[in-house]
Amino acid sequence: MQYRKYSIERTAVKRRRVFPLIIIAVCAVVTVVFLYMFFATNIFVDRSSTLLKASEVLPEECVGTQNNILYLTDGKLTCIDLEGNVKWSTASDAKYDRLQASDSVISLYCDTGAVFFDYDATPLFILDMESQITGVSCGKDVVGVMVTQKEEADSSSFFHIYDHTGKELSTIDFTSKHILKSGIYGDSDIIYVLSLDTTGVVPMCYITTYKSDGTITGSISVNTQLLDNVIISDTQIFASGTNSLTSYSYFGEQQREALIYGWEPYDSYVSGSDVMMMYTARGTEPENTEGLFSIKVLDESFNETMIYFPEAANYICCSESRIYAFGEMNIYVYNIQGEQINTIELTSPIVKAKSLGNGYAIVEESTASYILKLS
Repeated sequence: MQYRKYSIERTAVKRRRVFPLIIIAVCAVVTVVFLYMFFATNIFVDRSSTLLKASEVLPEECVGTQNNILYLTDGKLTCIDLEGNVKWSTASDAKYDRLQASDSVISLYCDTGAVFFDYDATPLFILDMESQITGVSCGKDVVGVMVTQKEEADSSSFFHIYDHTGKELSTIDFTSKHILKSGIYGDSDIIYVLSLDTTGVVPMCYITTYKSDGTITGSISVNTQLLDNVIISDTQIFASGTNSLTSYSYFGEQQREALIYGWEPYDSYVSGSDVMMMYTARGTEPENTEGLFSIKVLDESFNETMIYFPEAANYICCSESRIYAFGEMNIYVYNIQGEQINTIELTSPIVKAKSLGNGYAIVEESTASYILKLS
C-alpha cells in the first residue's frame, strides 16, 4: 500500500511538473504562428499606417506623380504630398478643366488652350490653339499637344512638341489617321503614338515612336487585329488587341505573344522594365455591373495568373508586385502568384477607388478621402 501511495504521489508530481512545460510549448507555438502571419504574410495590419487621410475630400479626377498628387477644384489647382498634406494651391482660369502632369511639369488645358506650370506653381507658358486640343502629354524636358483639325467629313491630327519655355521643337502630321493613344515616356522623352488607318482595304494599326525633334525611331504595323492599348516600358513595347497581347523590342522585333481573346485591358503599372497588366472579361466594367469576382494578370514575361476574389470587387488596382481588389468594406491584397496576403478592413463602405499610376491609389469613403500606398 505504501508503494502504491508513493507511486501515485510521484505521478502527480510529474504531472504538475509537465503541465507548465506544456503551457510554455503551446505559447511558443502560438507566438511562432503569430510572428509568421505578421512578418511573412502581413495579415495583421494597422489601418492607420496603411490608409493616410487626406486633408480634404479629393475630387474624382486626380493625377499622381513620383512625389505629388494634383487636382482641380473650382478653378483652383492644388498640389498635395503623398501623405495627404497640402503643399500649395494656385488660382487658375475656370476654362481649363483638364489636368495632366509629369515629375517636372504640370498642364491645365481645355479645347482651345493650355497653360503649363512648374512645381513651384510658377506659370511657364500659355498656348492658344486654333484647332481642338484632344490631349496633352507631359515629359521630363518636353510636352506634347495633340490637336485635331476638322475639314468637312475628314479630320487631321497633329502632335506639337514644345520644350518647357514654350519653344516649338517639331510637329508630327497624322493626316488620314485616327489617334487612339499618345504619350511621352521615360527620362529620354520617348514620344509614342497608337494610330489607326482605315483608308486601305484592311484596317492598319501603327505604333510609332519619335524623338522630340519629330524623327521616327521605330514603327510597328499590325493588320491582323485591332489594337486598343499600348504600354511602354524601359525595354519593351506591349500591343494589346482584340485577339492577342504582343511584346516588341524598340526596334519592332516581335518577342512574345499571349492569347487574350475575350479579355480587355483594365489597368496596368510600369516601373522601369517591370510591368503588371490586368484584364477583365470583355464588356464587363465593374463600375457598371455587380462587380468582378476574378481578373487575369500578366507580367512583362507574360506569366499569367487568374485571381478570384471572395466578394465582388468594384475597383481593382495594381502595383509592381501586388493586386488590390476593393470590396464593400474590405481591400483584398494579392501577390503576383494569386495568393491573398492581406485584408485591410474599413470602418465605412468604399464609395470609389482609383489608381494614380505612381504606386498609390485614392480611396473614397462617404465623408473622407484616403491615400493608399500600393506596396
